[in-house]
Amino acid sequence: MAESKTNALPKRDEIDSKYKWKLEHIYAGIDDWERDFSKVKEYISQIVKFKGTLGKDSNTLLECLKLSNELMSTNDRVFVYARMKKDEDNSNSTYQSLADRASALMTEAYAATSFIVPEILTIPEEKLNKYLEENKDLSCTVSFSAKFCVKKSMCFRKKKRNCWPLPQKWPDLRGKFLPCSTMQTLSFPL
Repeated sequence: MAESKTNALPKRDEIDSKYKWKLEHIYAGIDDWERDFSKVKEYISQIVKFKGTLGKDSNTLLECLKLSNELMSTNDRVFVYARMKKDEDNSNSTYQSLADRASALMTEAYAATSFIVPEILTIPEEKLNKYLEENKDLSCTVSFSAKFCVKKSMCFRKKKRNCWPLPQKWPDLRGKFLPCSTMQTLSFPL
């Protein structure tokens, strides 16, 4: 009689740890995840206070962009951890709940920051260039796409909401987007 072999997937606890991702590099446990989840909620309540103020001065714009970067970075960690914990065991209702909460939080974070790029686009180019000159930290914080779109020949205008015209002449962007970090400065845990 022939011996039957089953091709059942092994349970996670039966797999050698060298083949598993190390989520403890993101959070030591759910308590740490919960702290960052709460932090993202707090960042969301802070970021909405900047709505309508980004053209006020370079420091206000910088503060908003720094907070936005921190909010989104923390939110990404919260989301990735929750999704990967869920993927470790899709039958675990605790991790399903974390993933659902993280997805809802991500939606909330993107909704809360959705005003930033459109508001930057309303700042006159001369004013934005002045901000970039007077506040060197700003040039490392303003996203490439926002700076690129600010060029009047490239961005959409209030009068022509459905129009994204091609530029007559490509703007000279040399020297405006120096990298603030390179791959050499990033460290990745193994």
